[in-house]
Amino acid sequence: MSASDDRIRDRDGRKRRPGAQPGDRLAVIEGYWTSLRGGGAALPTRSEIDPGGFAEALQVAFLLDRVAPGVARFRIAGSAINDLLGLDARGLPLTAVFDRAAQPPLRDLAEAVFREPARARLRLHRPARFGQPELGAAMLLLPLVSPCGEITGVFGGLETDRPVPPGRRIGFTLTSSFLRSLSGGASARRRRYPLPTGRRPLPALGPAPGALRLVAETPKRALPVRAHGKTGRPMGAPLRLVVDNGPL
Repeated sequence: MSASDDRIRDRDGRKRRPGAQPGDRLAVIEGYWTSLRGGGAALPTRSEIDPGGFAEALQVAFLLDRVAPGVARFRIAGSAINDLLGLDARGLPLTAVFDRAAQPPLRDLAEAVFREPARARLRLHRPARFGQPELGAAMLLLPLVSPCGEITGVFGGLETDRPVPPGRRIGFTLTSSFLRSLSGGASARRRRYPLPTGRRPLPALGPAPGALRLVAETPKRALPVRAHGKTGRPMGAPLRLVVDNGPL
């Protein structure tokens, strides 16, 4: 057995070591973006992005357009991202990948990438559900400028920690973020986010003492009668209308 036999291939043919952490191909994307800057402070434009420059990471890469403060939509997305969403990602908001609790901090991070500008790395987690195992992922957000010099786009990627077959796998939580400003002192900010604890248990149902009040009851003479010897017995129980006057 050759040394290369201890590697496995994921579904797009790329070799990956078992147990590899997400981020291998994100490093390719970030390295390509950095090379476009040429060691200077200028940011790349969207027209400079050439898929041939990051072919190894093409399946996990995407381009975003800014449509409002904190809101970005997929302009182009790799096949691995379409597979996660279970449909073509083009036109969908970036928040479509996340659960509801993660969307506000995600919008704040996206707006910081556009406004400062800054580059961001996010660590994601999707709990096990519907017979699917839990899933870890990493996301990279890198700003792009328009020909007018405004930051209106993002070049980035989303990579999971294991190969996954196509299917609707959304609802990622945000577990940590690393934001590095690209202006001035290039300050860096790290943050961790608590995992959701799940839904709160519903309170036990039951009437409060004295809350129920009988309003009306079907008269026994209105009930059908079953013959029983010389006497008859009502069939079934009378219908009762009850209201709850207890506190909500």
